[in-house]
Amino acid sequence: MLSLAVIVAASVCGPAAAPTQSPVSPAAAATHSTTPTATAQSPGICGAVPGGTTARVLFSSDLTDRCPAIGNFDDADRAATHGPNGYLVRLKGGPGLELSAGPDRAQYVSTVPADVRVEFDADMAVGQGHVGISCRRLESGRTFTEYHLLIGTDGSYNIEGGPPYRPLASGMETGVMRAGPNHIRGDCIGTTLTLYANGQRIATAEDSQLSGRLNGIFLRSLDTGGASITFRNLLITAP
Repeated sequence: MLSLAVIVAASVCGPAAAPTQSPVSPAAAATHSTTPTATAQSPGICGAVPGGTTARVLFSSDLTDRCPAIGNFDDADRAATHGPNGYLVRLKGGPGLELSAGPDRAQYVSTVPADVRVEFDADMAVGQGHVGISCRRLESGRTFTEYHLLIGTDGSYNIEGGPPYRPLASGMETGVMRAGPNHIRGDCIGTTLTLYANGQRIATAEDSQLSGRLNGIFLRSLDTGGASITFRNLLITAP
């Protein structure tokens, strides 16, 4: 079993900055961190805000190469590249290899509230993985904590907090994830954490231990072959 590692990646809506490395938690190997900035469109918004959005937008990026809002990199374990169709993330091994990515606090449209909704479109291209959202990430020196709201390509789901990760809800929901794009959403509201996939509520958990204000995407490989996925249309709103 590989030791778990987390990547936090972000950059400007222009040429992507190279990620830097630093340790994250006692159990994690490294953290990659870059910081996004907004375009002239509006601070925290790059590309078209998804249609039908009525909630207050905190951050929005289509994640294409026109809006490289997270960052491009390629190392021994992972690679991520903004392209014309979105943000392609490759985990080159596993199981348990991870990537967590999202905007820095300063890059939101306004002050980040405790309650957020995070959603995006994802298209699994290769391998098996858990895909979902991270929320309430708190960074303190060389350590971090965050929640993960995840659903796997095999239909397994998990809500957890840590590290060390505490399972808050888990199970199987077959037939929800499909070939092609999937819409993933996580609500972190009060003590309630709720995961949705393709408009269906998958799981709800209650927890009050974590209180950070950073949010984003998450991917974890489920087998030795790793996983590749394209993320699009990252939207963070105040519900």
